[in-house]
Amino acid sequence: MPNEHNSQIHIPRFHVAHQALEEADTAFSRANIAELDKHFPRPDVREPGVQFLRTSGCPEKYIPLVKQLNTPWEIQEYIDQHLTYDHSNTTRGLIGILETKGNPAHCFEGAIFAYTLLWLHRWQPAIVLLQAGDNKYGEDHNIVVYRYKNRLGAVAMSAWDTLKGKPPAYPSLRDLVLGGYYFPFTSELDPYKGVWDLVGYSDPIDLAKKFGIDWMFRKGENALQDIYDYYARDLMCTHIFNGSRYPYIDDKPGADSLLGGKER
Repeated sequence: MPNEHNSQIHIPRFHVAHQALEEADTAFSRANIAELDKHFPRPDVREPGVQFLRTSGCPEKYIPLVKQLNTPWEIQEYIDQHLTYDHSNTTRGLIGILETKGNPAHCFEGAIFAYTLLWLHRWQPAIVLLQAGDNKYGEDHNIVVYRYKNRLGAVAMSAWDTLKGKPPAYPSLRDLVLGGYYFPFTSELDPYKGVWDLVGYSDPIDLAKKFGIDWMFRKGENALQDIYDYYARDLMCTHIFNGSRYPYIDDKPGADSLLGGKER
């Protein structure tokens, strides 16, 4: 015999739950928007003019490529397909990478490559340093963070696919770092093999604001040594778990060397 109360049972339709999620997300975005605006202003994306690129020092033959690579996802795809990870201690910029056979780049050079292109297209990018633990194999990682609507994503060069770019799906910098990079951030070498060693992340670094833009199209394998030497000076970081603030640690054993084997 059918249950006479079945007709009174109301099962919410899926779109009602979906609407609730959207409302919760909107409320969270409103609470988070001031902090997001403070560190990652809304991008005013537009194509750089040819004359601006010429006067900025971009070689004529690279102007079409610079204009073509106008979104974070296109830049990440180009990095994945055309750049090769390099373990040397060079400091090439965009032109140095493109003019060297094999387009070699480590994570700092890849970050410079991505930052330059994103800045030229007015994505308002920022470099963020991911701080590894204080051990011989604790090597830091550079990512370039961008904003798309009210979410953050990243472009990055790495020897490991899991430490490359992340889609714009994260509502805060901490969410991007913790959700996108914490678990892949492990050492490959004993005695720290498999140890999660990501401990913190830096404040966003606006290279154009800090150093101007005359470095963007420099040529040579050590063209950006001055940027590399000073971009992390007086930089503050946030501990990934307890939220404490501390000065960037740049003198730990593996921070600026290849003693730990492969860089990130």
